Amino acid sequence: MAYPIYRYEIKYWSRFDPTLSAIIQGAFADESNHVHFGEEVNADYFKKLSLVERNRVKRMTHDFSNLMREIFNDIIKRYIGLYQECANQYMDLVGDIEIFPGKKMHEVTEEEQTRLVLNEIEQGHQTRLQRIGIV
Repeated sequence: MAYPIYRYEIKYWSRFDPTLSAIIQGAFADESNHVHFGEEVNADYFKKLSLVERNRVKRMTHDFSNLMREIFNDIIKRYIGLYQECANQYMDLVGDIEIFPGKKMHEVTEEEQTRLVLNEIEQGHQTRLQRIGIV
C-alpha cells in the first residue's frame, strides 16, 4: 500500500533534497523485493488451505482492507496536506515536477493529489490480492 507514497516522495523531494530522494528510491526498490517475496509466500500458503480456511482468509482480508482504507484515507489527506503547504511556498522550485503521470505539481490540487494517491493504493492492493489468489 505504500508504493504510491514512495513514488510521490521520490518526485516531491527531488528538488528539495536529491539525496533524500535517492535514499527513498533505494528503500522503494528494497521494499518492492520484500513485497514480491511476500506475495509468493502468501500465494503458496493460500493454495494449500482448505476451502473453509480460504473463505475465512477472504473474509478477514475484506474486513482488514476496509479498516486499512479508512485509516489510509485520513493519513493520506494529512500527509498530502503537509507536503502541499511546503510546496505552495516553493512552487517556483517544484511546480514543474510531474508528481503524477501527465500532471505537474502546480496543476494538481491537494484534493486531487489525495484522490490519486488513494486510488493508486487501492489498485495496488487489489493487484496484490489477485496475485496471491485471494480475490
